[in-house]
Amino acid sequence: MNGELRQLVEEACPLVPVGHRARLVQQFNLARDLAEIVCQSYPEGHLPESINKALSALTRLGEQLSRRTYCVGFLGPFQAGKSSTFNNVLNATDTEEEPAKVGQGFPTTAVITRLVKSASGKHCVRPVFLSTTEFEEKRQFLLRLVGFKGNEKDEVVLQQIPDILRNWTKEVRTRTDASGNEIPVRRKDVEYLALFLRSYARFRSSIADSRIVLNNVPFAERARYLQHPPDPWDQQDAHVTPLLREVIIEYSTEAIPPTLELLDLPGYDGDCSVDAFLTDQFLKTLQAAFVFCRATDFGGIVETIVTNLRHVLGHDLRGRVWLVITRCDDINIRNGATREDRNIFDQIKNFAKNKGIPQSQIIFVTNDLAGFRRRMEDGTFRKRVNELIDAVSDDWPELRQQWDSLSEDGGIGALRRLIVDQVAKQVGESIARQASNRLPELCETFYSHLRELDNEKRLGELPERISKWRHRLLQAAIITPSQIRSFANQFFNDLSATWDSLELRSELVDHIAREGGNTRLREEFMMHAYRLDNAIQTFLRTEWTTTAYRPLVEQLRQHEHADGSLSLPGVCDSGIADYLEDCATRDQRDLSWINGKLPSFKAHNPFEDLPDHSAPIYTGEEYLEVMTRKMQVVSQQIAILLTLRVYDKVRELLELIRQYALDLFNRGDISLPHEWSQMMAEFDRRMSEIVRT
Repeated sequence: MNGELRQLVEEACPLVPVGHRARLVQQFNLARDLAEIVCQSYPEGHLPESINKALSALTRLGEQLSRRTYCVGFLGPFQAGKSSTFNNVLNATDTEEEPAKVGQGFPTTAVITRLVKSASGKHCVRPVFLSTTEFEEKRQFLLRLVGFKGNEKDEVVLQQIPDILRNWTKEVRTRTDASGNEIPVRRKDVEYLALFLRSYARFRSSIADSRIVLNNVPFAERARYLQHPPDPWDQQDAHVTPLLREVIIEYSTEAIPPTLELLDLPGYDGDCSVDAFLTDQFLKTLQAAFVFCRATDFGGIVETIVTNLRHVLGHDLRGRVWLVITRCDDINIRNGATREDRNIFDQIKNFAKNKGIPQSQIIFVTNDLAGFRRRMEDGTFRKRVNELIDAVSDDWPELRQQWDSLSEDGGIGALRRLIVDQVAKQVGESIARQASNRLPELCETFYSHLRELDNEKRLGELPERISKWRHRLLQAAIITPSQIRSFANQFFNDLSATWDSLELRSELVDHIAREGGNTRLREEFMMHAYRLDNAIQTFLRTEWTTTAYRPLVEQLRQHEHADGSLSLPGVCDSGIADYLEDCATRDQRDLSWINGKLPSFKAHNPFEDLPDHSAPIYTGEEYLEVMTRKMQVVSQQIAILLTLRVYDKVRELLELIRQYALDLFNRGDISLPHEWSQMMAEFDRRMSEIVRT
């Protein structure tokens, strides 16, 4: 089992709301203990897929419940105002104090910026380099992104890139995506790859199996690590930024509580795809996010971001995702618009509703407060905004207050108060809700599987003869394609003999078609289909059913002659082979078990919907070929049906043996080790407590 999956104590879950903490820790520990016993019951690397998935979910919940800080991401398209808002929330109005560089019409954030409250009272920077594994993953991504296979040497790629860029306007370079589509390559991606590989050649000593961290880099040097170099990237000197996983900024401020880490993530829709790659890598580490969206242009990229967050955080986004509407000084209000025009606030409301974001988690901000105030001084504009707000106020009662906060300080104060006072609490409540729903389900998953193992353990304590025969039946229940092919060939030969007895020649079919067209061919086909369908019923009642059982019965007879039979009262009184032979006899006599499943020639008449006087669709030769193919298909279908029937009867017998064993256990004729029985009794008690709570 995952070594990180340790028991929790309440003291290790400081951010979980107190009212939920004891219960969630109890449920987590029960799920963890159940998972441990289940994992111990399998060889390493052979866990069922359902258990692997449940373990992954439990591990994620354990990490969420035991966090001492929550990671909150600032995400959105480039130039959506993320970095500006990031700085304003921190009151970093002085350029020398800004942790995030503000863009000038192009992407500037080149690496994940993790802002944490400084314990020393001073600003400092801690760049974190990629590990060897992370570097190779990024390298492979970049190579394939620009149309390479991924196995080329760095020197070869660097030699080819100048020619690729030189011929950029003459040749369209493409890459193949996962669906096999040809996608044009972006020039910036090629430039970045050149910078990335050259940077590695110079700074390769910074890439190691464990991430290397540079401690206490002066805050004044942060731009060297945070920003993209000047254009064109392929002509710049080697740079450390492409080799960084993230940059941690310890910032002395009261605007960040010690329970939060704020992550400024590169924009999604810049000219360089690596920015989206970096952001996607960190999505799964977030506990919450502020998604930035320009008031003049929302949807598209923002919709993709929220969808990706739902995959990570779940569908309940309460206390998890806030929609930050920026550039409100440029909000799209057309002069002279009528009340029937599409209301911008109505669009925002519907977007948030469709994505599961509560209205209370919509925030309006502007980083140009003076420009916003000037625009609101325009009486026509102000009147129109108020009309649009009034139009949706019944469905969005908090909108007026949310919008009015813009005039005070551009909405930054409301956002700052949210971050300082509420985000950690709301995220904690959201995680508690998620865990409250998921942990009982995981307990039930592991417990149900443990119950199955308990039954297996009881069966393992059976007398040797019962246990040996049970294992033989388990082996016998394995279906092989060769077995089905053998039955299908035999059934096809039998149907072919019936078909040959009709002595139908292609010349006769051609004559029938000439005389009566498709009408006569339809009648002829129905007559042939009737004969073949009757033959199938006859074969099932005389040969085919017992043919399907025979190989297994003969195999079991040989075991009985060698080792003796297994006779269980009320289950298989005369032995296993006789039991299955009786099943074959009953199935052969009563074919009701196959009702609705048996293929029929009559049910698929190729002439059914053709006009009576239309030209024949088959020549005589073609008709005979069609009938041969139909017989082959029907033979395969019947072979599969009969094989599955035998398999079902074996499984029924195994279940009867299992129940027989449980009856023995309940009567005290067999017993389990005392320690195992005690453990199951304890789990039963703990599961009953979960149900009660």
